[in-house]
Amino acid sequence: MTEFTKENLIEWAKGREANAEFYPQFTVKDLALVEIALAALTAEPVAWRYRYTHLPQQEHRGSLFTTDWKLVGSLEECNPSDFCERQPLYRLPMIEGLK
Repeated sequence: MTEFTKENLIEWAKGREANAEFYPQFTVKDLALVEIALAALTAEPVAWRYRYTHLPQQEHRGSLFTTDWKLVGSLEECNPSDFCERQPLYRLPMIEGLK
């Protein structure tokens, strides 16, 4: 089975969405799934969070030391230390018409 990359899937979904009239087998549900997939795959982070994560050198078998997450508006605002874990935060795409 061929593996898809994120870029392959985005290209495929955009092509299906742009040429929907040429695919009579596509239903409204199929196009809605393509729209949801594109929204999820092309979303930009709305914020970032980071926290300090470190294994103390004096504890060879110690547990990982972490601090609470700090919320910031962009990656540039995250602590650049190698001991910090950074995560992008996304909002869920709005899905019109679903209950």
